Amino acid sequence: MTDPKALEKSQDLVFVAYLSLDVISMTVVTRILESKSVKMEMKSRLVKAMKGNMLLMSVHESGCRVLQRVIECCTLEEQVLLCKELKSKILYCVE
Repeated sequence: MTDPKALEKSQDLVFVAYLSLDVISMTVVTRILESKSVKMEMKSRLVKAMKGNMLLMSVHESGCRVLQRVIECCTLEEQVLLCKELKSKILYCVE
């Protein structure tokens, strides 16, 4: 699924974190996050779908780029929740 409109309309976003690990799909996810025409509600749904996969995404070349966009595009509350997930895993990420 590389069509931003199809991803936006999808009700099941559990796969977003895994899409973020693929170079082509990562581009679609980042474009959705950066788009001014995509509602904040959709961006929040994408952020929530990534929760629980922060470590996996942060140590992956494509996934970490998506995380950068997520942190830039989401609300402060969402940023705090996502960063708390990585807080106890900082040493693992550095190694």
